Amino acid sequence: FTYYPNAQSVSSATDISISFLLNACSPQYKIVKDFIPPTNANGSLCIKQCHKDNFPCQSQCELDFNHCLVLKESLAHESFHITLSNYYDELDHYQYNLELFYEEKTLYQDKLNFLEQKKVEAINKCESKKTSKKKCVGYKKLKKKIKKLHHPQRPVKPYKPTIQKEITDYQESCKNQCQCNSLFEQCYISCGGQIKSHSLCIANCK
Repeated sequence: FTYYPNAQSVSSATDISISFLLNACSPQYKIVKDFIPPTNANGSLCIKQCHKDNFPCQSQCELDFNHCLVLKESLAHESFHITLSNYYDELDHYQYNLELFYEEKTLYQDKLNFLEQKKVEAINKCESKKTSKKKCVGYKKLKKKIKKLHHPQRPVKPYKPTIQKEITDYQESCKNQCQCNSLFEQCYISCGGQIKSHSLCIANCK
């Protein structure tokens, strides 16, 4: 049977799950651990102690995690005005580059139109002399010039930051993995219990 350490560690199967998606239609799996308790009385008492020791670890982990979230949210609010100021600087720079882009685009288009027209004239001239495109020197030169033209790149507009994004970025460093499950498993095995892992299909099962 599948045995879970305690109410708070019921989520351990989720915490240690390894879900992978090969493609949209492929089955998805997670790794589930079965906890098989020892059959003797001493082993059972030992397992109870594992539960007892695991609870404060989980509680402290959750406490530290929540404290980290609150701290990082506060730091995000403090730094947001700097992030916003940097955004407006980037926006000014973007507007300047955008104007340059339109100017360069106009020059590029003018050059392209001119060379394309010359290319047509070169083709007509070669055709009047019954010369193919492959042997038409003027056409080939103009084709190379057109290929070498640098097409201006439109600048990328910066995204306006939000306080929620700022908070999320700061809170990314907060972790709630305190190795409690790993310590519990070590304790469980030392008491004579067994832990067996197996794959469980959770979606697109056949």
